[in-house]
Amino acid sequence: MDGTSGEIDKQINTILENSLSVYKVDVEQLKVLKPDFVITQSQCEVCAVSFSEVEEIVANHLSNETRIISLQPNSLSEV
Repeated sequence: MDGTSGEIDKQINTILENSLSVYKVDVEQLKVLKPDFVITQSQCEVCAVSFSEVEEIVANHLSNETRIISLQPNSLSEV
C-alpha cells in the first residue's frame, strides 16, 4: 500500500469493512514447502491472516501431519 499513514489507514479500514483479508497467503508456495508446522497468531485479525483462514488452508492444501501453532501472547514475557 502506498500513501500517507492516514491514507493507508483509510485503505485498511475499507478492506476490513468489506470483510476482506489484509494479507494474502501464497498457498502454492506453501504446498511446495510442505511445512511440518505453521506458526500464526489468533489474537488480532488486523495484524495477521485470520486463524480460520490458516485452518482452512492447512486442511485443504497441506498434509494431515501439518500442525498449526497459534500464539496468543498477552505480555512481553509470553512473546
